[in-house]
Amino acid sequence: MPEPSAQRVRIRDVALAAGVSAATVSHVYNGRGRVSERTRARVKAIGDRLGYQPNQTGQALRLGRTNVIAVVASFRDPRVTEASFMPCFRNILAGAALEAGAMGLAVTAGRAGVDGQITTTLSYDGIIVVDPMPSDPVVERALSLGRPVVAVGGYDERPTARIQQIRLGIRDALPAYLDTIADGDEEVRPAIFVGARLDHFTNDAIAGFQRWCARRGITPRGGALEPGESLDDAATRMLPGALPPTVVHCMNESFSAAILRAAERAGLDVPGQLRVTTVGDPGGLAAQHGVDYFATDPFRNGSLAVKAMAELVSGETPADLLLELPSVAVSASPSSYRLA
Repeated sequence: MPEPSAQRVRIRDVALAAGVSAATVSHVYNGRGRVSERTRARVKAIGDRLGYQPNQTGQALRLGRTNVIAVVASFRDPRVTEASFMPCFRNILAGAALEAGAMGLAVTAGRAGVDGQITTTLSYDGIIVVDPMPSDPVVERALSLGRPVVAVGGYDERPTARIQQIRLGIRDALPAYLDTIADGDEEVRPAIFVGARLDHFTNDAIAGFQRWCARRGITPRGGALEPGESLDDAATRMLPGALPPTVVHCMNESFSAAILRAAERAGLDVPGQLRVTTVGDPGGLAAQHGVDYFATDPFRNGSLAVKAMAELVSGETPADLLLELPSVAVSASPSSYRLA
């Protein structure tokens, strides 16, 4: 068959080259109609060779979709968000945007109110919610409106709801790390440093920490950022002059940076006298020297969330994901790190 001469390849050009009807080509690209696998593969191959690009907007309208996914952070105090959460959220958003583009989708960043209502400039098919709280109003409102949700950080068990969880395995990773430390030290005084907002990921960390302390017969120590308090002031409270902790687990790199500054003011050597752990990217340019990382990749998490949302929107039920958090020790430079 002759190749079409026009620059923009149309559906009838593919039909002509494949020797089928335009309706058949439409069924192939829309995933509708009864088309044999052999014909479907041949039409797709010819379409790829000709450079045919299906009209995503038209397909979305026919399917009753927007092909847009909203990515939102569960409601939180703006000051705390800017200080400690936004770097992670930006990486999740970037990973989501890149994956969505590869799938012919788009993402829009939304802002959540305390009532769970989302403000965004575009209509959307579903919502990726980052770090939701138990019974989170953002998640509950979305589900009540019939929109699917991907919860990055985990959520309450909802067997019949259109929701998929992407949990980070801190509940098991933190006790395993503390076992390693306790087996090599005569005395371990562990503490956990968290924010004022107890989202699912934070609750998982606290549960794992408390379980380990109970198993070892150790009194758990902890500190939470109080409303209006700076990270530096809270970190100073975490390191009292008499019998300070020997290990402090921090929820992210903003918290661990504050502990490092407090340790320097208190004259505590890290990691000699005080081990500091955090959740983040040990290979990043801002990796903190002497800190033990529970390694996570927010960019990848955003990509996984989009893949899960695409399945939910298509009517599938993807399995929940539990992502392991390997422990990595950062030594002399951001490019020099090893498994702890």
